[in-house]
Amino acid sequence: MYETYSQQKDFDKAIKTIKQLVKYHPDYKEDLASLYVRTKRYKDALKVLDDLDEELGVSDIRDRLRNQIYNVTGQKKKQIKNLEDRVDENPDAEKNYLALIFRYSENGDKKKAFETARKLIEMNPSLSWYI
Repeated sequence: MYETYSQQKDFDKAIKTIKQLVKYHPDYKEDLASLYVRTKRYKDALKVLDDLDEELGVSDIRDRLRNQIYNVTGQKKKQIKNLEDRVDENPDAEKNYLALIFRYSENGDKKKAFETARKLIEMNPSLSWYI
């Protein structure tokens, strides 16, 4: 039913319907986050994405949606804070370092990008030949 509302661009009804679905089928939470983005309810979308990341771990699909929100809203500091937290929480995940290095560079903070790259190399010395 929510898909019909979405196709008709009646996003408020779609959100109302999917919120009911989520109670019984949590798999629809990502769809709820997407609908929140479509209706520019970015704070609600980020909350759902945070909950999903906590429950299921980080995913590339949710990261793309999260980055879309940060880009649209201009919340670069929150985006970087999120990535810094990920590095702290999971220091063995190379992907988090690379994303953080990219965001630092994108924002012109080359010093922090370099420091983060150095930490990544300390964690994984086999990467040093790339630099």
